[in-house]
Amino acid sequence: MFDVICLGNSCEDIFLESSQFSKGAVLETKELESFKIGSKIEVENLKILPGGGGSNTSVGLAKQDLSVSLISRTGQDVSGQQILKNLYNHGVDSSMMQIDKKTSSAVSIVLISKSGERTILIYRGAASNISSKLFDLNQIQTQWFYITSLGGNFDLIGEVFNIAKTKNIKIAYNPGNQELEQNQKIIRLLGGVDILFLNVKESAKLLETDKNQINVILNKLQQITKTSVITNNENGAYYIDKKRILKVNSIKTDVKDATGAGDAFGCGFLGSYIKGENPETCLKSGIVNAVSVIKKTGAQTGLQSSFLDDSNIKIESFNN
Repeated sequence: MFDVICLGNSCEDIFLESSQFSKGAVLETKELESFKIGSKIEVENLKILPGGGGSNTSVGLAKQDLSVSLISRTGQDVSGQQILKNLYNHGVDSSMMQIDKKTSSAVSIVLISKSGERTILIYRGAASNISSKLFDLNQIQTQWFYITSLGGNFDLIGEVFNIAKTKNIKIAYNPGNQELEQNQKIIRLLGGVDILFLNVKESAKLLETDKNQINVILNKLQQITKTSVITNNENGAYYIDKKRILKVNSIKTDVKDATGAGDAFGCGFLGSYIKGENPETCLKSGIVNAVSVIKKTGAQTGLQSSFLDDSNIKIESFNN
């Protein structure tokens, strides 16, 4: 019996840092016209580190001494070997990992300017081909599923939800952009979600509202979800259930790399929640974990195994 089975992407993140990347040349959009075809751009720093929502959350939970397995898919290549080695090194069960003999492992290339701005190029590869046919979901024994982005694979998502309902398995859900593009499908699943993790921008997309209307977002989520946890970058995070809304402030720090901050918050919160901590403590655990991650390069480098209470982290009731 596992404490948590995570489902989602596992990949290698390649970080490229260059003084030639500037806000005018590297944009957080699909527009890359300012790169001249055939040009060469000097890169001062390069790091290859593990990443992907499924991998990040499984490693983060395992570091908290929870029994964790990961369902994901890699290619039969060097990147796939490194992904599996990283899971092994952190005590994550990989018995349900799938190996794709035809498609390469997922890779993200993170372009970082000296000022910290990022553009991420994503090759989803084998991770987008997770198949429910290659494992027997009915044989799964776990207390929780933690579902991260599955590339819009609602057939797999629906099957996991059905098994969870049949076997009384709790679900934490952090849908990705491809799932949010079909927001009505997510809304129909919310009755089976025990904790929904989103950031403010994702919440607005789910609810088809303005991301600046935080009161509207929080009120709607209180109506349609059991429990939601919404992150808001340096402005902290919110905990929402049927009875109350809590707000936690963040910790001011220098940001080295924000990759994986949401995953770090989610697994910090859920790990404490599984151990029976109250929502206030869970929020603090999420904040501490996320802040630790953004101080370093990589989504897993700063993940914590325990979270000391910080009196500077303030929790307050959110009255709207």
